[in-house]
Amino acid sequence: MKRVLQSSLLSAILGGAIVGAVFTLAIAAGWIEGEDGATTTLAPPGAAPIAVRDEGEEEGPANVVNEIYRRAGDGVASIKSELSAEGPPPASPFGTPEPQPEEGAATGSGFLIDRDGHVITNSHVVEGAKRVEVTLGSSEEAYEAEIVGSDPATDVALLEIDA
Repeated sequence: MKRVLQSSLLSAILGGAIVGAVFTLAIAAGWIEGEDGATTTLAPPGAAPIAVRDEGEEEGPANVVNEIYRRAGDGVASIKSELSAEGPPPASPFGTPEPQPEEGAATGSGFLIDRDGHVITNSHVVEGAKRVEVTLGSSEEAYEAEIVGSDPATDVALLEIDA
């Protein structure tokens, strides 16, 4: 046993385990506190997330995913591009040009970023497009979009719609 304890690797492992156990015990016992004297408790894995409610909303169980969708769903964009046979094929985000049909369509998604109608999407969805349409949320109305800018290197494009 003495020989095992003299090994530096095993000594380091044993020392780390002891420090970890003491640290865990100190946190659990509340011996370690934050700057303002408050302790921080982490939720165990698999614990239900906490929903943040607006003022005046009802109390009770909440579904966080539904809350997020209710607040942000109208800003999710569906993008449809009509590709043109003119010009070089759009570049792939992986660095090599992808062969494209003479004419075709591309679809993708994006999100509205401001009240001026700016939408972020992927560059490869709109590159080489002769026409781009954006549908927001669950709306049936499609808006014609103008490509404001595109960066194939980061695969990001900025569109503008008049919605």
